[in-house]
Amino acid sequence: MQLPIHPTTTWKDKLFAALIFFTRLPFWRIYQPQKEAYAHVVELWPLTGWLTATLTAATMYGCAQIMPTTTAIILAFVMRLLLTGALHEDGLADFLDGFGAGRNDAQQTLRVMKDSHIGTYGVLGSSFMLPCSSPHWRNCPSPSPR
Repeated sequence: MQLPIHPTTTWKDKLFAALIFFTRLPFWRIYQPQKEAYAHVVELWPLTGWLTATLTAATMYGCAQIMPTTTAIILAFVMRLLLTGALHEDGLADFLDGFGAGRNDAQQTLRVMKDSHIGTYGVLGSSFMLPCSSPHWRNCPSPSPR
């Protein structure tokens, strides 16, 4: 399999396009990539994931130094929401709404997933996301005995 090479799109354009597309950080103030670069943002998906994960982990680690672990987990989760614009949570809600309301009809599932409104399945899934993921976050090494 060969990947297409786009000589007009620079690595810098792709990097800034990915950071602008996948985060809510104001990278667009620093640099405006070419529109063509946005077609290649998936190539740098892992890099933006590492950036947001590092900032989230640093938030949890720093907060756990001075406050209880549960509070640090909540603040780290809020940091992730602010960094990504709740991109993962929106995707989870769309997925659950689509497969919950779509039944066995693929077209109906896709229609519901594309709808911008959140449904019952999306609300339920979103409300269980933090309580279900916090035990995993709690197992991260904590610098303090809190």
